[in-house]
Order: sequence, then C-alpha cells, then structure tokens
Amino acid sequence: MTKNEMCPIVETARLVGRKWDLIVIRYLMDGPKRFAELKLNIPDISSKSLSSTLKQLTAMRMINRTVESGYPISVVYTLTKKGMGMSGIIEAMRHWGQKWALTPTRHHHSR
Repeated sequence: MTKNEMCPIVETARLVGRKWDLIVIRYLMDGPKRFAELKLNIPDISSKSLSSTLKQLTAMRMINRTVESGYPISVVYTLTKKGMGMSGIIEAMRHWGQKWALTPTRHHHSR
C-alpha cells in the first residue's frame, strides 16, 4: 500500500479514535439512552465531554439525536445503521479485554 492509498484501519481509527467515542457507542448498543442515562453509565466523563462526543458522533452519522415532545422535552440518542456496524469491533474488544485486560499481568520473556 502506498502512502496515498487509504488504509481502512487507519481511517476507522481516525473516525472513532477520540477518547469517549467507542465507550458511548458501546452503551448505546444496549438501546436508546438519554443524556443522563449515558452520564450514569460513564461516570468518568464530564458533561461537557459527553455533550461534545454526542455532537461529534451525530455529525459523523454514527448516532441519531431525537427530540421527544412533551414536558419536559426529552432528547434520546440511538445508534444508526453505521453506528451498529461497530458491534463487531466492540465485541472483539470485549473478548480481548476479558482475556488480557481483566487478567493479572503475566510476564512472558521471549528468548
């Protein structure tokens, strides 16, 4: 592959390479969520970062933002077809994390 050819892995990493993107997508895979529900599921994220992440994911057409009428007005976030396409990546990360990230560190020496 030449420098001018796009690498799908690099382009995917750029698309969702920001800190919170995959985490927000992961929680939306469980179903529609309001802002407060996402904030409860991801306690380490600031409200400002969550708001920014949701706006960016909406602009990238990874999620939908739906305003539900009524009082008070409610905003619900759901994954688009494009966002649901991340399920394989998220599942692979889950398997890798169960095998490697959640197990005690093992030191392997290659000689």
